Amino acid sequence: MIVYGAEDTGVLDYISFIKKEVTKDFYNIKSINQIDRIKNKISLVITGSAFKRTSLDQKIIRWSKKKNILSVSIVDHWYNFKERFINKFNLPDYIFLNDKASFEKIKSLHPSIKSKLIVGGNPIFTYFKKKIKLKKTKKKKIIFFVSEKLPKKFENQKIIFIKKILQLLPTDYKLYIKLHPREKNNTYSLIKSKKVSIFREYSFKKILLDSKIIIGIRSILLIKCAIFRDDILSLNIKDLQEKDFIPYQKKWLYPVENISKFKNIIREKVKISNLKPNIYFNNRLLNLIKINLL
Repeated sequence: MIVYGAEDTGVLDYISFIKKEVTKDFYNIKSINQIDRIKNKISLVITGSAFKRTSLDQKIIRWSKKKNILSVSIVDHWYNFKERFINKFNLPDYIFLNDKASFEKIKSLHPSIKSKLIVGGNPIFTYFKKKIKLKKTKKKKIIFFVSEKLPKKFENQKIIFIKKILQLLPTDYKLYIKLHPREKNNTYSLIKSKKVSIFREYSFKKILLDSKIIIGIRSILLIKCAIFRDDILSLNIKDLQEKDFIPYQKKWLYPVENISKFKNIIREKVKISNLKPNIYFNNRLLNLIKINLL
């Protein structure tokens, strides 16, 4: 049996694709207490890379090390690499990464864990590229903000920026905000306007087709959007995104440092042209799983 669990829904989505390719029981745990109740023999644990000691991800890794069970962490994003792997005493056996750029960056930050790093790609990106087809339609006058839960010291900057967007929003435009799964429903309770609509769920296709402008911060959803559009914006909050933030280096996202720059984009005074992410899934994780199930 394979046991998996993670705090990040992106990792759980990643694993859901893996499950389709492996004829073996997968058991999803939402609390570390559940793992000891499983009577079947556990051959492998899979988790994410949340780095707080109290996170489910870290608890799963600690448990696997005590039980001498193979462990895998999936990193499905491009930030906080330094913090995620700074605890050398609680690392999984293998760390699967999206791309070579992530491999090189983590290797430079933590040379001692090089042997644990594996470039596996990402099945979600492969799926989106192959399965989603879009027809050209006239975009509505919607600014779509892809929200995410940030550390407390950065949350206020996000709110201030959104308030500034509202101040310069043309009269016939609307602002849509999609909440991150870990954000509370009242996250934007202080922002009240008839021009603002807040969503917990919103169709990916509709985001792409309806929105005149798509902006977020560093969400994976932005990278997914960049597969299909070359005008995806990222609010570059000082000291949040690293100077060598890979999606900026690769030009998948267009960084917006201030409201003046955003204003020029709305008024079409700035031409944006991003590159499409080139991320594919290979069989390295599937092969590792199959070998350890023999």
